[in-house]
Amino acid sequence: MSVVQDLDPDLAATSIRPSVARPAAESGLWFNDGTSVLKAGLGTASFRVYGKFLAAHSPVFHDILLPHEDAPTVDGCPVVPLSDAESNLRCFLKALFDYQ
Repeated sequence: MSVVQDLDPDLAATSIRPSVARPAAESGLWFNDGTSVLKAGLGTASFRVYGKFLAAHSPVFHDILLPHEDAPTVDGCPVVPLSDAESNLRCFLKALFDYQ
């Protein structure tokens, strides 16, 4: 999928987060104003969602979504790698964000 771009050694010493290539938008689960990008560990999907919403409803996401200076970003949003299968993550996020 996306690979972290190589940083200039001088930039690597600063607090600038590396950015990754923008992943394909997951239909219905890529919010342009989302604050976190969740990357499925088993599969290629990435989902841009609202990190504060997840953190408010889950102590696990609360801990996972704590800011990390060296985390890669997409459009300024931290990329959060998860070990979950793409299909499981998609079902979970649809239950939260597309529950109609």
